[in-house]
This record gives sequence, C-alpha cells and structure tokens, in this order.
Amino acid sequence: MLEVKGYRIPNKYVIRELESENRFWLFDTENGDSFRLNRISYMTLNLLKESKSSYEICKSISNKFAQVSKDKIQEDIDELFTNLLEKGILQRKEVVE
Repeated sequence: MLEVKGYRIPNKYVIRELESENRFWLFDTENGDSFRLNRISYMTLNLLKESKSSYEICKSISNKFAQVSKDKIQEDIDELFTNLLEKGILQRKEVVE
C-alpha cells in the first residue's frame, strides 16, 4: 500500500531569518529565486525540516500563539502546504509499506 507520510522540502531550498530586519526568506539555491515568508510560514517550514507532522507543527505553533484557534492554525498550514505543493517547493514524502 502506498501512503503519504508527510511532506519534505527539497535540499535545494534554504530557509533563513534575517534577524536584523526581522524578515524570513526561502531561497532556491539552484536558480536564485527567493520567497519572502511570514513568521508562521517560517516556523512551519523549519518544523517541517525537523520531520514534524502537520499535527505536530500545528500543536507547536498553537503553543506560541495561544490567541489563535488550533483550527485556524491548521487551516493556514494546509493552505501553505497546498500553495507550496502547487509551486513545486514542497513535495509529499511517500513510503511504501
């Protein structure tokens, strides 16, 4: 059975925080493209690079932003993943069992 077990960011992408400017970026090291990220997207992608699941990412972010509902955070994460998948930045991890 083929089952999707999360997502991954190809190694050609680098995530950086420019602390002096409080800005967040995703860089494509192969073609030089860059994408500005908001804080939540930056946190999400860093957690994803640590192989966290969507659930774990949502839980971690909701712990830092208690004023936002978990449903809203999960909705935002799902939207981010959909957009990045469409752009080819994010890839599904597939595991054959």
